[in-house]
Amino acid sequence: MLFWQLAGNAVVVGCHTLLLAVTFSLVFNTARFFHFAHAGVYTLGAYLALLMLGGYGLPFVVAFSGATIGTALAGIGCELLVYRPLRKRGASQIVLLLASIGLYLILENAIALYFGNEVQTIRTEQIRNIVTLGVIRVTNGQIALVVGTVLLTVGLGLLLKFSRAGVLMRAVASSATLADAAGIPRQRVLLWTMASSSALAGAGGVLTSLDVDLLPHAGFHALMLATVSVVIGGRRGIILGAVVGSVIATVIRQTAAWFCGSLWQDAVLLIVMLMVLYFCPRGFVTSGAERA
Repeated sequence: MLFWQLAGNAVVVGCHTLLLAVTFSLVFNTARFFHFAHAGVYTLGAYLALLMLGGYGLPFVVAFSGATIGTALAGIGCELLVYRPLRKRGASQIVLLLASIGLYLILENAIALYFGNEVQTIRTEQIRNIVTLGVIRVTNGQIALVVGTVLLTVGLGLLLKFSRAGVLMRAVASSATLADAAGIPRQRVLLWTMASSSALAGAGGVLTSLDVDLLPHAGFHALMLATVSVVIGGRRGIILGAVVGSVIATVIRQTAAWFCGSLWQDAVLLIVMLMVLYFCPRGFVTSGAERA
């Protein structure tokens, strides 16, 4: 019974950052730089939902939709106002990385300025209610988190596989040079990528807030875990690598917390990541050509 409860807890914890890891991987593979402002977008989604739920008393579905639209617009703004002008000036990946860190700090401080630094929550008594699924005890919020995360991740996978926009995103992620040679509008694809990834990251922030409380700087820790998941999983298949990496990272953190205490779980995870970078720098999910 204890094992299944721990397994259920691990699934919930893994879903906290799964959407963030998948969308971060998508941006990284298409734009070729670490979009650290993604952490701010993730946090912004949760706070936009808080504003619409607590400030305007809107239904959760409306607040959820509004938060995803708001974060999609934030991603579009990052691309059009910051990243695209820098690319036109021939900015390197390091410059884009520094710009993304600056954007994250701006978003974090803007959220703290408007909403305050104190802990806030959108979890009502109904969301906190505990239900029993077999031998596992979970809250209604955790069920919504897991179901919503799985559905959105699968939906993104189907979008990338079957839609025209998804095919173009995968083409740019595979080889930007060949995509340019084939006449693919790379700038438009990057805009689509930023919009869809930001919308899903914001949705992930809202879903995670059904299980944990809100803090303006919470997105940074979540992005650290997402980044480690992407590094461990590898780049193969964009989504597959992030999902595999998230599963491995969650197992490592939960095992470390069980044997070493929760204070050491992130340190153990980072040590494992360093080992992966040393022995398997492309991650665990790679193609045969990459392994060769």
